[in-house]
Amino acid sequence: MTREAIAKELQSRAKPLRIDRETLENCPRSEYIGQFPVPTDYDRVIDEDCDVYVSGVKVISFRKNLFPILSDGSSKHKETWDFFRAASREVYGTQRGVVAGTEFTTRPESRLTKGQVAFFAGASVGLTATLAQAREALESSCKLTSKTLKIKYIKKDYPELAERMKPLEAEIRTLNPNDPKLESLRNQRREQLWSWFEPWLLEVWLPSENKVEEVKKVLNTYISSQLNFNHCYSNVLGAIDRGARFPYGRLSGTTQRYYEQFSKYRDIYYAACEGFRYNFPDTWSKVKEVISRAKDPNYNLFGTAFTSVTLNFNFKTAYHVDKNNLKGSMAVLTAFTKGVYEGHYLVFPEVKLAFNLRDGDFIVGDTQVLLHGNSPMTKLTEDAERVSLVFYSRENMTRLDDLECEECRKQFMKFSLQSLKERGKDHKDWRGVWQGMWTSQEWLDFRKERNLEHCSNSNWQLSSPYENEVTKEVKLFKDDPGEGWKLVQVFTQDR
Repeated sequence: MTREAIAKELQSRAKPLRIDRETLENCPRSEYIGQFPVPTDYDRVIDEDCDVYVSGVKVISFRKNLFPILSDGSSKHKETWDFFRAASREVYGTQRGVVAGTEFTTRPESRLTKGQVAFFAGASVGLTATLAQAREALESSCKLTSKTLKIKYIKKDYPELAERMKPLEAEIRTLNPNDPKLESLRNQRREQLWSWFEPWLLEVWLPSENKVEEVKKVLNTYISSQLNFNHCYSNVLGAIDRGARFPYGRLSGTTQRYYEQFSKYRDIYYAACEGFRYNFPDTWSKVKEVISRAKDPNYNLFGTAFTSVTLNFNFKTAYHVDKNNLKGSMAVLTAFTKGVYEGHYLVFPEVKLAFNLRDGDFIVGDTQVLLHGNSPMTKLTEDAERVSLVFYSRENMTRLDDLECEECRKQFMKFSLQSLKERGKDHKDWRGVWQGMWTSQEWLDFRKERNLEHCSNSNWQLSSPYENEVTKEVKLFKDDPGEGWKLVQVFTQDR
């Protein structure tokens, strides 16, 4: 189906349902972000073409069965389903942050409790110095956090512990994620993983004349500085901008590996773009103009107003806003499903509406302003699965150099790791990123040797390679800013 055909289809439809609100519902960000939708968050489930207005301004457009191929369902397009399903499941990680929820349920055995975090935060600056103070901090909260143990280093330093854990870990690997035995086994694994701590506390930390230094050793060796949120299946097709750990732009790994299949579904991408243009022409025009400034055509999703597509597999997202998207832009969502299920609505609590987004349905809205998340999926058949596609434009894609220069940045990072090891000598898990690297003489020489002197020395995203992690840490502990700032000091000192 061509772009013209999509426009014609939209024009031919009956007038959509119109819902007007005078104002948005009061949904404080601090109470909603990271939490999952509940039925009281919406008054109505929308399952027909609909436009939503607030104070006379349209903020959401929903259209049933708009996307080509996807609207027919997975049973009629098995090859398409297989591609998007496989692509959505290529990455199972913690990269989605609070979108995966702030009640931590995945890999619980390696997570620090808020009490343990409080102990390390206080002890690292000398505020916790007695056994009574340590016990008080440790016992203050059992709630799990995004801070995790570096298990491989614990096993390395405590080989007898590693041996003792092997049978338990082998049994865990054989179990289905829904097996009722799993929780008990993970609790046992957690006890074993932390069995080193009590002897360390009593025999090393307590009698030490320099308790702060002993805590810093543990933090640097056994506690990850990277935040680890809940695991989920979520992946990107198209372009990815620079980040803290990977300070170079690129096409996603899945896009590079399966470019022919990725490019085969341009009609789907064009349909998302045309639906956006038809429903919000002024916003679309501004976004399209900005994205056209990108220095490499690969940053533009086949000439659309988008840079990227996020694929989510059976992912119940917590409430969030899309803060990293191009300012003033909108996101388009659709779904592709298999089997039979109920729920998994897309909920916008500030307009008290839930949308039943099914095969090939189209929704576009101001997701930078409006809170949104998914209600739970209730499977009615064992094979029930859902892949959602989210089309958006990243703010920073227009700031990237072309792909050749971004690849040069990647190679310089590898060069640093191999040949400039002194730059990372104080960091146990150094990845080749160091502060000031993009204005260094080494970088200027590196790009000159490759006849790429036009590549920039910009470091527009980060003032240091850890700034994103610090920002997330502060947000995670929004209920206790004091604790959050202590942690920033603890986990960024001596960087």
